[in-house]
Amino acid sequence: MGARTSIVHCVAFVASALWLLSACTMEPRYRAPPLPVAEQWPIPATTAVAADTTPVSSEPTQSPNEAGTAASVAAWDIGWRDFFADARLQQLIAQALANNRDLRVAVLNIQLARAQYRVQRSNLLPAINATGSFTKEKLPSAVSGVGFPITESFYEVGVGVSSFELDLFGRVRSLTHAALEQYLAQEQARRSAQLSLIAAIANAYLTLASDRELQRLAQDTLKSQEDSFGLTQKRHAIGAVSGLDLAQAQTTVESARADAARYEGNIAQDIDALTLLVGAPVDAATPAAMVGARSEMRVLADEIAAAHGVRVLPFECDVRESRRMDELAQFAQKELGSLDIWVNNAGIGYIMKPFLEVAPGDWRAVIDVNLTGCFNGVQSAARIMTAQGNGGRIVNIASQAAKSGFPFAAAYCSSKHGLVGLVRSVAIELGQFGITVNNVCPNHVTTGLGAWQNDYFSKKLGLSVDEYLAKMRDRIPLRRCGLPEDTANAVAFLCSEAAGYITAESLNVSGGEEPH
Repeated sequence: MGARTSIVHCVAFVASALWLLSACTMEPRYRAPPLPVAEQWPIPATTAVAADTTPVSSEPTQSPNEAGTAASVAAWDIGWRDFFADARLQQLIAQALANNRDLRVAVLNIQLARAQYRVQRSNLLPAINATGSFTKEKLPSAVSGVGFPITESFYEVGVGVSSFELDLFGRVRSLTHAALEQYLAQEQARRSAQLSLIAAIANAYLTLASDRELQRLAQDTLKSQEDSFGLTQKRHAIGAVSGLDLAQAQTTVESARADAARYEGNIAQDIDALTLLVGAPVDAATPAAMVGARSEMRVLADEIAAAHGVRVLPFECDVRESRRMDELAQFAQKELGSLDIWVNNAGIGYIMKPFLEVAPGDWRAVIDVNLTGCFNGVQSAARIMTAQGNGGRIVNIASQAAKSGFPFAAAYCSSKHGLVGLVRSVAIELGQFGITVNNVCPNHVTTGLGAWQNDYFSKKLGLSVDEYLAKMRDRIPLRRCGLPEDTANAVAFLCSEAAGYITAESLNVSGGEEPH
């Protein structure tokens, strides 16, 4: 009995010793060295809600609880969609993240490292293999040995431990830690690549905006220098200035012309760089392009004012940004004294593709302008109109595509169908304030966009533009395409007192082509 007790104690001692040895490790403890820079930014590391940046609105944009949460977000935890407010820039970044092959490789490397860590961690435990088999055979009388046929059954079961290393001094555990650190390093590498891509796109986007503004200034300077040179030529013709003065004026003109050409080249390079980063063709008419269009907008406003004897106030904004739409509504109220009529007319329809070729970026581009833009406009106008208490008229320019489907226009038709649901819902809520909300649904109208669509669909059908227009007119009862004046007259009617009892409607202006 005493010998048996000694053996048990010996086995327990050996097991304890092995367990203690497995808890030991030769892995050196890593301590991060102190960095030679400060541990935090010299500016506050959290976002703050500045008092002077609170938008003026008839309704609060966020609750105190939401504001408190926003104020406590660490700077490194801010998502890029919150950091970059420009809607077009957000779209480009999202498209680049979806297209970038390097990020895809980084994600695959993370999955590989995660799998390797799990494999390495499994080595800490013994690998137990279990096998089982069953065999049944019938022996004839000639070989059975008993003179008659017999049936024999064999069962075999096996359980064993294979490939198990007792982790003395923590070698396997150290390899597990190394695999874990490798996995974490791969995750940080992916995050670093993503941040680098986002930063590069933002930098290229802002560089494009800057170069467009510089190009506009260079073109204005060139025009000014050409005008000055013309005056110098006239003065030289009457002997008021010398030939040297004339030559100097011409040199100034050519210098300004060279600057304008240089910025044109810079813009082309900026677009190429942005296209390379995004991984897909980039629409040259980004919001940055609107910087160069401001002067054209002012000229157009002056032409309309002179032709109709009215006051026209240009205001540049992106309809996809609700903040800018609020500012537009407030600007109109301040300048005009009251906001009584609001017409949402912004839209894009040039992204026409077969459904299977429509990229997520294409879909968002159309929905963001055609549907979200109208939502922002209706909401901004309604806030002011309800506060004024005088009622109002809100009209969206929809389309025949709001009631029909067309090939190669899934995003466009969806955006316009959405406007029908928008006005039907909003009109119910705003009716109590005397505000009517309606859509105007024109069919094909002879505008610049219409000309582009004519060219696109005629090529798809293998027809000339004239043949395509002839077929279109044949299916319209009034036998002609729509004019801008047709749509304008319908809008004017819905904004008049005569339409005061019409709301939640989508009025067709299609020459009878769309009867419902």
